[in-house]
Amino acid sequence: MERKEVKENKKERVKGKKKKKKRKKKKKKKKEEEKKKKKKKKKKKGKDKGKEEEEKKEKERSKGEEEEKSKGKEEEEEEEEEEEEEEEEEEEEGGGEEEEEEEEEEERKRKDKEEEEKKEKERSKGEEEEKIYLLDNVVKPIFISFQLAKLATINQHVCLVL
Repeated sequence: MERKEVKENKKERVKGKKKKKKRKKKKKKKKEEEKKKKKKKKKKKGKDKGKEEEEKKEKERSKGEEEEKSKGKEEEEEEEEEEEEEEEEEEEEGGGEEEEEEEEEEERKRKDKEEEEKKEKERSKGEEEEKIYLLDNVVKPIFISFQLAKLATINQHVCLVL
């Protein structure tokens, strides 16, 4: 009889513990849901404030852009006048300078192309060296170990070689 009573008491204690765990889980879930709700509310408030701030920034930008445009137009006009004056002076001096500039630009382009070709060759050499290294130091040893494993199994021995 005592054993039965002990077993029943134990079952009741276990049930009580399980119920307690369930209650704790429910409380945690409620707290987490409340936190999520609070975060959502904060985000909404933050979004509203963010929208207002963005609108203010856009207004300031548009004002600044308009001012820059008006200043930019004046500056462009001045630059155009200066360029025209410079062109007139160059025409008076002659066209020899323009030809020299063109030749210099062509030389620069040729040099750039040669440098790019050299770099590509160096890269390809480096890639080939890497492939050779991988073949010698990685692939071949693995292949050899597999061959040895086959030989071992042929002789009806269980062997792991790696």
